[in-house]
Amino acid sequence: MTTRKYFCIGLWMLLPLLGWAQPDFEDLQQQWLDILNKGEDVSEFYWTNEYQVFAELKVGEAQRIMDVVNSNENKLPGSYQQTDIFRHDEDRYVTVGDLYNEEDEILLVTGWRNTENGWKKEVDMYFSPEEETGNSFEMVKAKLDERRQEWIKLANAHNPQKHVDELYTQETVYLANGSKSEGRQEVADRYYFMKNPNYEIGISKTKLWNIAEGHVLETGRYYVGGDYDADGGVYVVLWELTGAGKWQVKLDFNF
Repeated sequence: MTTRKYFCIGLWMLLPLLGWAQPDFEDLQQQWLDILNKGEDVSEFYWTNEYQVFAELKVGEAQRIMDVVNSNENKLPGSYQQTDIFRHDEDRYVTVGDLYNEEDEILLVTGWRNTENGWKKEVDMYFSPEEETGNSFEMVKAKLDERRQEWIKLANAHNPQKHVDELYTQETVYLANGSKSEGRQEVADRYYFMKNPNYEIGISKTKLWNIAEGHVLETGRYYVGGDYDADGGVYVVLWELTGAGKWQVKLDFNF
């Protein structure tokens, strides 16, 4: 009886570890890329009709990438190397990696969701990375620290329209739960829950990437209730330096 008891306890302790094993997303990305470059159907990798694509690329790259995504008539760079992984929970992750060959280097950010049919891409976001240039990027980081604090303050002011008008670009895009919203009004409508007087949120930056033509990509964690000791959730934001000299959100993705 004693032996059986300890065996059951030991198995119970192992089950969470077995269930929470981190998937090999780098291998999944390479499988997707290989099939895509053969011109074959890659829909099995996508979260059905909820799959979304966003691209902020240099002009030449943008047209080529979107042609590939939409028609499979051309080829993406031939290899993928994962550089970062961010866990939202056991069923949702964000990965960051490089697609490249001799001519191109494209940053690919993917939101993954564990479905009844296995791990699927919820969103792919393509960016043209640009080398960070010393002190100038440090100044950008400091300015974004200020804007991040403004984001928190306005998000907790229970006025989503004012929040979005101040901090988001006119053509902003919001991606979440397989749904896409475009423009300030649509995004403000999606943020209706901020009107709740009990609503509170905090965010903290995890990493920044310098992106071509006045953009900065940011990943971080959000904390509903403002409890920074909690696990929180993953967000991805693309900041854009507007003609008015303000950093505003062009892309907002979260689970």
